[in-house]
Amino acid sequence: MKVLLLIAAVCLASVYGKSVHFKDCGSKGGQIQQVIITPCDKEPCTFKRGDTVSVEVDFQASVKSANATFQASAVIFGETIPLALPQPDACELPNTKCPLTPGTKYEPTEQVQVPQDVPPIFIPFPLQVQLIGDNSLVLLCGEINVKIQ
Repeated sequence: MKVLLLIAAVCLASVYGKSVHFKDCGSKGGQIQQVIITPCDKEPCTFKRGDTVSVEVDFQASVKSANATFQASAVIFGETIPLALPQPDACELPNTKCPLTPGTKYEPTEQVQVPQDVPPIFIPFPLQVQLIGDNSLVLLCGEINVKIQ
């Protein structure tokens, strides 16, 4: 019975998200409060090719912005590679409503498919996400380390 409970606990941990450590890389219009990656059971998070990863960036805006667009990139072996997001317009994501207003907490969640054709990368590499607002202001910038399996 204890073995079954242990297996159930491990399965649940891999299904639920993990609040991961992040580095602020130049936020000027808000503050990231937490980043939750699902599935992720330990850091650095390991993404499996072909899987869908949920990324939630909880933040509080410090400026008003009518627009908010996510941009993502990976730095692999010194080369910055832009990543396509299925819904870059943060205003269209769940738990976010534009215009962003100062003092308001937002919890946008993006579902991202890890491409099948990406080679495995077992060395942690930085994944950077920026939220760009009105007049190209970098509202948020956060960076986490990930691996690809």
